[in-house]
Amino acid sequence: MSIEIQKNTDSDYSAKLRASYSFIDNAIFIFGAGRSGTTLLHSLLDSHPEIVAWPFEFSYYPEYERFRKRKKLSRSEPVEIRKLNKHFLARDDIQSLGGKYHYSMGVFVNLANVKKDVFFDVMYSQPGDMLVYRKDYLLLLITAYYEAFCPEKDIKAFLYCIQNIRDEAIDDFPNAKYLWAYREPIENYIAIKTFYFNSTENKFLRYFPRSCNSTFRHGLLEVAFWPVYFTSKWVLDHKEFIDLFTVDLRDLQKNTIDTLRKLTDFLDIAYCQSLEEATFAGVRFDSNISSGLRSKGNVVETVCYDPIRELSVFEYYYISSKLTQITKKGYPKRSGIPWRHFFSLLKNEFPSAIIKRKKKTPGVIRLIITLIAFILIYLNNRVFFLFSQIPSENPWE
Repeated sequence: MSIEIQKNTDSDYSAKLRASYSFIDNAIFIFGAGRSGTTLLHSLLDSHPEIVAWPFEFSYYPEYERFRKRKKLSRSEPVEIRKLNKHFLARDDIQSLGGKYHYSMGVFVNLANVKKDVFFDVMYSQPGDMLVYRKDYLLLLITAYYEAFCPEKDIKAFLYCIQNIRDEAIDDFPNAKYLWAYREPIENYIAIKTFYFNSTENKFLRYFPRSCNSTFRHGLLEVAFWPVYFTSKWVLDHKEFIDLFTVDLRDLQKNTIDTLRKLTDFLDIAYCQSLEEATFAGVRFDSNISSGLRSKGNVVETVCYDPIRELSVFEYYYISSKLTQITKKGYPKRSGIPWRHFFSLLKNEFPSAIIKRKKKTPGVIRLIITLIAFILIYLNNRVFFLFSQIPSENPWE
């Protein structure tokens, strides 16, 4: 696939920032599918004395694109700072600076080291009617955080964790370094699916998204599979254009020091012992919280899933064959899968745990309930995953 990379020239505002902050030319982007180690990698690098790490994971580029489309702006059109501030600074994570932020699963992180008033003073220091471009505003966010958190440090690079990697990052920072948090694709898929299934008490909402939950427009299989698929595809399409280092989650957990030494060599920064402890804005952080672990800043191994135990035969061959098209790792292919395996796949689309809660319910009744659930999903215009084409753009965003 041929990708045309547009190397944007810096605006006057970017040049002005460079005069005060030399590190803005040195961008480091962490990306990867969910549950692949992005949080762990981000929290380990957070403590490095030569890096300023934007503390939150959020998809700046997709969010900026949604803002642009809503305002009916062209891609090359600059925007008034006051409009961008109104959109981005209202986020819960940014509003929590200087206090506590609800990170995930009832866990709060301490942001007391960040001076909230300094951050907002910098963000509002520019004239509201000043026009800035997409890259300019991201740099303003980074430099405002630097002033509020570590203005005394001699920083060499800034770090940003992108949940959904986009081509715009290459356009804005053609010389950036990219860290791909990698997890074996099938295991990554299972981990995401398990996380989402266990992340809400009312699991029923996950399976009728259009009528009950606008956040999840698709079923559990799509939500779990698309980030793995599109991240792998993006790497395959762009690896010749970017300076890429792959950080395998298992290597990072089992051989932490060796992996971090290779990583610091790639980033051209000094190795320091503080890298071995996960932090969030300089405070010790349990970076494995989504696995239900409390590591107290240490690196611990997460669950290793067994596809044979976790997936039905139909699901395994379908998912693995789709991944084979991207990763070229030779996952097994199979045609003519027996239809009985298709119905066993329904346990992944409907919360079978709810059905089986009453152990005395006859098997025939459970079968009828499952079939009714499938019919409702189909009639709800869900476009059942196994028979739909994977779209050209990532609907997971």
